[in-house]
Amino acid sequence: MYFVRIKPLKERLRSRRLGDREALPYYVVFMACMTFLCALPMAAQPHTLWDVLSAVTGTVVSIGGVIYSYVRNGGRAGYDFIHKSVVLGWVVMIRLLVIIVPLIAVIVFLKTGLGHSCEQTSWVDVIAVAILEAVYYQRLGKHIGETNKIDGEPNPPPLPHVPAGRSEGEG
Repeated sequence: MYFVRIKPLKERLRSRRLGDREALPYYVVFMACMTFLCALPMAAQPHTLWDVLSAVTGTVVSIGGVIYSYVRNGGRAGYDFIHKSVVLGWVVMIRLLVIIVPLIAVIVFLKTGLGHSCEQTSWVDVIAVAILEAVYYQRLGKHIGETNKIDGEPNPPPLPHVPAGRSEGEG
């Protein structure tokens, strides 16, 4: 895994010699860091134990979810994992918004009923976010798994090289 040197990494990407298995650690670490950083509230108030627990739980779920999706993609025999994760992940996220928006109202109602402050993270938030993240990765893994080749078919050809700023159908 390259940490600082970017030229050899770009060359491997350019020549399509960086496979899904080698790219997986980059994606796992990226998703874990993004989840952890996004889970901590940006407010000026001091972070509570629940904030930290939420960030840690979210990070663990995202790592497990990425690995689960990788396995559903076929593991080492799979192809285009990160490509599928980003593209299908967007659609899965949009579909989950139908659940998330009403769920926010339920969480506020529940926290108010339990006497918890809606401005601070509580165990209700930690559980709700962990469940939503797990559902996201379960759905993503399901859809990624459905893009695998059918038994007996050869692996698909590599993605075509398309110049930046153009779509495949443009000439």
